[in-house]
Amino acid sequence: MRIQTLWIGERLSRLERLCLSSFTYHHPGQVDLYTYAPVADVPSGVRVCDANQIVPQDQVFSYFKGSYAGFADLFRWQLLQQCGGYWIDTDMLCIRPFDFAEEIVFGKETEAYGKVFWSAAVGVLKFPAGHPVTKYMVERCLHPHRPDKHDRPRHKLQKWYRRVFGNSISPVVWGGAGGPKGFAYAVEKFHLHEFMQDNTVFYPVHGTLWRSPFDATYAGDYQLLQRTRAVHLWNEMLRSNGFDKNQPYQKDSLADYYEHKYVHERTDRPDLRIFRPDVPAKQPATLAGEATRKAA
Repeated sequence: MRIQTLWIGERLSRLERLCLSSFTYHHPGQVDLYTYAPVADVPSGVRVCDANQIVPQDQVFSYFKGSYAGFADLFRWQLLQQCGGYWIDTDMLCIRPFDFAEEIVFGKETEAYGKVFWSAAVGVLKFPAGHPVTKYMVERCLHPHRPDKHDRPRHKLQKWYRRVFGNSISPVVWGGAGGPKGFAYAVEKFHLHEFMQDNTVFYPVHGTLWRSPFDATYAGDYQLLQRTRAVHLWNEMLRSNGFDKNQPYQKDSLADYYEHKYVHERTDRPDLRIFRPDVPAKQPATLAGEATRKAA
């Protein structure tokens, strides 16, 4: 079972190197990093794959602030639709093997909203290839302004305006197309609640406590709960708070402990970094033209 992710950029930071190394530790030879060009500082044991096999580079888009978040949502769902397997965000730290027998796996991010409907998360996903849910989510990404029954009146109006005038591909609500809130619609529509893992499995650290893996909060308690398989390190919170992802980690922090375990103390370091841009796509990506436009 492949464990797959995407990177757009010239090099990985210390944080992404740690997270990818954690997966190669528990799942050697199974980790794929999709890119559109060679990337510096990829950990040994990660297989670098041509992202054009999933979505052609000329269909990459960003929002008006230069964010690739919307495209990453499209890519993750297209990848799962085409290949199946696991998707992981590059800020997921694996602390135990992903030993799930279920064909569908995803996590619950938080209980903060008071009801499960809004808490489906997309940082870890497992689906078989060609699943109706992944097809539905690709369509949501390509058509972010189609109305949903749960839309608030002002969101319905905003979506109507953008459908009519076509001046933006950015969803009117954060994560409302292919992100957490959009996926929450799919969980309801396809009755996926039985596959939702407890928040302690992938998201034991709440977003408001994003700093705790980098200070002494977990000193001596690095294994967390027995059911915990990964820890979300909240890249977006790090970015918005000006956290330097390349700085050395505080001694005795969770990040420091696992960096020593997964990076500094390892002896099994096979080099599988093979970038093959000449490999043709397994099948043409059939994506709508609006996904190529940048927001005005």
